[in-house]
Amino acid sequence: MYRPSCKGRVKGKNMNIGKAAKLSNLTVKAVRYYANIGLVKPQQNIFSGYRDYTNEAPMNEVMAAGLILLSGWDKKTDFLDPMCGSGTILIEAAMMLLNVPAGFKKEHYAFMDWNNFKPKEWEAFKAQYKWDTTSNVKIIGRDVSARTVKTIAASNVRNAGFANVVSVEKKDFMKSSEADQPYHIVFNPPYDERLELENDLKFYEEMGTILKFKFKGSKVAIISSNEEAMKHIGLKPINKVDLENVKLKFRVNTYEVF
Repeated sequence: MYRPSCKGRVKGKNMNIGKAAKLSNLTVKAVRYYANIGLVKPQQNIFSGYRDYTNEAPMNEVMAAGLILLSGWDKKTDFLDPMCGSGTILIEAAMMLLNVPAGFKKEHYAFMDWNNFKPKEWEAFKAQYKWDTTSNVKIIGRDVSARTVKTIAASNVRNAGFANVVSVEKKDFMKSSEADQPYHIVFNPPYDERLELENDLKFYEEMGTILKFKFKGSKVAIISSNEEAMKHIGLKPINKVDLENVKLKFRVNTYEVF
């Protein structure tokens, strides 16, 4: 069921109750009832608790976590996002690696507004859960933009408390000159519907060449809304999954690089 508390905004505006009812396949009366008892809040925006800064097109935390799960990461191989942007994929990977529960830094849930909510019991429950704080597995983020790395990704990683397991650095993936170690690679290449198709095709073709010759032995998962460009990567996917987010359709291709 659609939960208005998790998607309270559409195109930058608060979602009205009629829209929430239509999306959730409920009557307006039912949505109002759920809102009145504190089960949902139609105007409450999603807040992950760790992301203070974003770049121009940040990936949704839920999609990032799902992408990592679809990629089949064994949590034993070093993890790399070579186009990390605001660091969402890196942080979700760190949470999985250390067994940190989703929403661990979120300060408010709708059930806290229920009349029978008991704060002390909630705090005691949370105190019982312990997760790992360190790991020998490395999680590495790279990006071509120095501002993105220093101001956005690094800040989000620190705010999430994962600076001890996640490192970010300025490095242009498209200019990789030396062979790197095998990684489990997950990334969301930049896309822009305004780019000429030839540019997209060339970009993806070069991206595939770099993966083939510089990251041998790696497993790679790429998510993109440009299905045509994905065909020019030059690697045979071992798995394909189609996804849809609002109006955009995505494909997740997984590759093994030999």
